[in-house]
Amino acid sequence: MSHIQFYPKLGETVQRQATAILSSNDDAATLNIDASAERGVPPSLEFTFTLCGALVLRFRLTPRAAAEAPAPPV
Repeated sequence: MSHIQFYPKLGETVQRQATAILSSNDDAATLNIDASAERGVPPSLEFTFTLCGALVLRFRLTPRAAAEAPAPPV
């Protein structure tokens, strides 16, 4: 990846979401990383990989709820 952009710009305050965009020299491949920062909403990270503007893979990482947590070992 040869280009990196941040929104909001570095040093600015984050309102609801922070985004980093990494792209290749010819913009054929990009990776967007979105981090939510809203109050009252569980934080999450979303990774979106785009190849040639045609293939998109999106992954979302969110905190696990207490009900989803594995049982402690006995």
